[in-house]
Amino acid sequence: MSQFVLDTDAIVIGTLMTLTPGTARHGLDRLAPEDFPSWPARHAFTLLRDMTAAGVPSLDPATLVGHAQRTAAVAAHQWPGLTRFLSAAVSVNVPACALDFHIDLLLEATYRRRIHAAATRLAQLADTATLSDLDHHLAVEAADLDHHRARITTGLRPVTHHPERAA
Repeated sequence: MSQFVLDTDAIVIGTLMTLTPGTARHGLDRLAPEDFPSWPARHAFTLLRDMTAAGVPSLDPATLVGHAQRTAAVAAHQWPGLTRFLSAAVSVNVPACALDFHIDLLLEATYRRRIHAAATRLAQLADTATLSDLDHHLAVEAADLDHHRARITTGLRPVTHHPERAA
């Protein structure tokens, strides 16, 4: 059985590129560059955000590339990866009414990556830090995770039961 997987980064960037800057602003404001695990998606997001702030009238891929060329925002060796990503992203855009859902999927993935990173940092401290240091680091990590969990707004719930997998 083949598995069909869409890249959430590409869906979000592809959809943002179909919107007017005013309409895209809501989605852009919900996100940060570190929400995108791949360099091309992170860079495309930063360009879209910069274009909106600069008053560029459209966020379409051709205008994005023109803006990047005009501002020298992309190094020569980065163009092939960025243009491949943009080409894929523009082909998987979703209706604007579904953008918040896909942003939440992206934010959930960011949240999960942050949980893994926090767990790794805490595990590294577990055997050597004092109890007060552990308490401090745990509180800092918990506050950071709370902040990122609060960014997921559309009420996504993790799937806890898969009837098709039941014995």
